This record gives sequence, C-alpha cells and structure tokens, in this order.
Amino acid sequence: MTIPSTKRPNHSNPVQGRRLGRVGGILLLGSGIALVAYRMVEGLGAAGVISSASAALGLTLTASFLLEGAGAALVSLAGPPPLDGRATRLGLALVAVGQLGMMAAILGLRATLGRGGSEPAEALTSAVFLAPVAGILVIGLSLVRGSRRSRVVGLCLLASLVGVVIGPAGDALGLAGLLTSSLRLLDDGLFLIGVVGLGILAIGGDRAVLPVRRPGATE
Repeated sequence: MTIPSTKRPNHSNPVQGRRLGRVGGILLLGSGIALVAYRMVEGLGAAGVISSASAALGLTLTASFLLEGAGAALVSLAGPPPLDGRATRLGLALVAVGQLGMMAAILGLRATLGRGGSEPAEALTSAVFLAPVAGILVIGLSLVRGSRRSRVVGLCLLASLVGVVIGPAGDALGLAGLLTSSLRLLDDGLFLIGVVGLGILAIGGDRAVLPVRRPGATE
C-alpha cells in the first residue's frame, strides 16, 4: 500500500523561485523610478518651481528605500544566475537589511527629535547606513567577475560608491561647488544604472551565463 506524500513536488520550487526573483526585480526597477522622481522633485524645489517640496521629497525617498529593500530581499532569496551566488545573495541581504533598517532608523530619529533627544537615533542611522554600502560593495565585486552584462552592472555599483567618499570629503574641504555637485550627479546616475541593471538581471537573468539548449535536445 502506497501512502500519498503530502510534500510538494520539487519541480514547483524553481518556478516559485523565478516568480519571486522577477517580483524582486520589478521592485528594484520601481526603486530606480522613485529615485529619479526624488531627484526631479529636488531639482524643481531648488529652482522654485515647487513651493513646498518637502512632502513630495519624503514620499519619493521613502518609496525608493522600501522598494529597494523589499526587492533586494526577494532577489536574495530567489535570484536567477548570476544573482544566485552566495556572495551576491549576502550583498543583497545586506542591502535589504540596510534600506529597511534605514527607514526604521529615520522614523525613530523623527520620533526622538520630537521628544528632544537625537544622539541614540543618529548613531543607529549611521550604523544602518553602512549595511547597504557593504552590500553594494559585495555585489559589485561578485558581478565584475561574470559576463559582460554582469560586469557592467557590477562596475556601475562599485563606481557609485565613490560618492560615499566624495560627499564627506568635499564637505570637509569646503568643495561644495560645481565640481562636487557634478560628481554627486554622476554618482547618482551610476547607482541608478546599477540598480536598474540588478532589476533587469533579476527579471530575465543573465542569458550569457545560462546553458544554451538546442532545439530537440533532451535533458
């Protein structure tokens, strides 16, 4: 007598994994759109086109953090090649923890400021900020060793980290001029390309690293 198994068939897991990875990729693309919207609102507010841009800036920045954190979390669990390596998944997990933790830290900072204290919340925000930076570094170093498409995404992510150094260094040296602004704009563009590239890789995978199956070939 054969007892029917209650365990799900194994062939359903890869399909569910691909779906999760694609959803994560779509969320990453959404975070890129939110980042572009944030910069547009910031520019319009600086030009005086929008009188009160603070609410729109907060909304778009929050959306960017949430979408990027949730997308990175899903891709870290079920990303296709070349996002399925251990190092890449670790980097994505760090980005997810950092971005979602950043939102919690910012909300905590606002609540703390309302009560008159800020030092613990500011320390937490600074600590959480390091997680996505480390994650982007790990992802970039992992992808630059892959195919051409992966290498472009990895190089853009690594190059975007220059802004982490340029920002504090420029402020400390009093270089808050056109040069620093241009470099920050370039840094934002590279980061946007990297995030969008991650989303595209999560949705479609890197076909350059996938085995090519000939028509009529059997597994």
